[in-house]
Amino acid sequence: LILALWSAYAICTPKNPKLKFHICQNESVGFCIKSYCLFLSIVSLVYNNAKKALLKYNLKTFIISGGVAANTHIRESLKEMCESIGVTMYMPEKKYCTDNAAMIGAAAYVLYKNNKFAPLSTNAQSHINLQ
Repeated sequence: LILALWSAYAICTPKNPKLKFHICQNESVGFCIKSYCLFLSIVSLVYNNAKKALLKYNLKTFIISGGVAANTHIRESLKEMCESIGVTMYMPEKKYCTDNAAMIGAAAYVLYKNNKFAPLSTNAQSHINLQ
């Protein structure tokens, strides 16, 4: 079981070598390997896309919040990535990452700083342009 999982880990590990490996318990080996590979792929996607954007636009600050920021692997990976490229990362404590309240607050702050205010008659929107 451990050898099979380590083999899967070697195959599935994304470019970020700092991710920790956890053995799945109470699941079949095949399902565990597929689930873990999917998880690592998602973490790798978030990590690589964030790094590309930070470098491409020469950004010095990175904010993460919401449900994604509650994941320990993603938090640790992004924190180490930001430190390695000289970017300051802000993230709320995990207990505040169960919904998107912090990110909504950050978006509201950006709009406020740019003197963009909506009339009181505005309805709720699921997507809003921050520029």
